[in-house]
Amino acid sequence: MLGSAGRGDSLLSADQDNALVYEAGEPGGKEDAWFAEAGAYIADILHEVGVPYCEGGVMAKNPGCRHSLENWKKVVEGWVERPGPKEALASDIFFDGVPVYGELALASDLMAYSYALAEASPTFIAALARFAKDWQPPIGIFGRLLTDNDGRVDLKKNGLLPIVTAARTLALKHGIRPTSTVTRLTELDRWPTPA
Repeated sequence: MLGSAGRGDSLLSADQDNALVYEAGEPGGKEDAWFAEAGAYIADILHEVGVPYCEGGVMAKNPGCRHSLENWKKVVEGWVERPGPKEALASDIFFDGVPVYGELALASDLMAYSYALAEASPTFIAALARFAKDWQPPIGIFGRLLTDNDGRVDLKKNGLLPIVTAARTLALKHGIRPTSTVTRLTELDRWPTPA
């Protein structure tokens, strides 16, 4: 599970954010084809029971969200070694990931590798920080809240997102591994303040 489900802070309007890691196989190969079908089956069931498809396509049924362990490591290396806005956006909810089913050691190996890579790259951390700083409050002219066509404010996007993104970025910088935003902030509070 990725994103808010991985962080354990899903709101009532949560959608699907999931990925698959399998032991071996290449994109388009027989293993990938099997997991593509499995990912689509799971996504359809979740959608049918009320957890809608991810609008951004972050679901194991899509090729970018399912790889062998070796290929996932290459994907993460690409994000970390060539960080930019696109990579920051692609990788942000990945670092909220938690293994939930199957051969959990594969996902645990991937996450340990990914965290170590990210923590060792100040350039990647800086790219994530820039992504966090690009957030703008939904305030319009005369200080009024900007709303959608139904007169609503998206609290996840316009309230929680900057807090979650900042907590994730600082957690990666300081080697804090839990994915919960509350736990990350608690751990960061214990971190010594530079003089």
